[in-house]
Amino acid sequence: MELAFNTDETTVKTSEVSIRQGIPMKYLEQLMRPLKEGKIIDSVRGPKGGYILVRSLDDITLGEIARIFEGPPETVEQEVSAAETTERQDYEIRRAWQAATQALYAKLDEISINNLIDCARK
Repeated sequence: MELAFNTDETTVKTSEVSIRQGIPMKYLEQLMRPLKEGKIIDSVRGPKGGYILVRSLDDITLGEIARIFEGPPETVEQEVSAAETTERQDYEIRRAWQAATQALYAKLDEISINNLIDCARK
């Protein structure tokens, strides 16, 4: 969100984000790496270096960010015979969690970073 609020094309230093958000630098650097690999942000070296968003705020969704950090929702594929009751119950529970996770990701895909910025500014 720090980068999203800074859309004037200047970089944001991790040290500034660390102080403002109270996040340890080492942990913050670990968070930035997957975002860079996911082509959400890019780094700029040098005295005026830092991080910058590389895409429009409307093009980045919470679902995409969740997938970067959590991976895609697990797919439950298992053939279970009716005689294997315990495994069948486990399978049904996993299927229910999968459906809930897919619904969550679908909702997160509807929310862009720009939506969050608009809400924060109200």
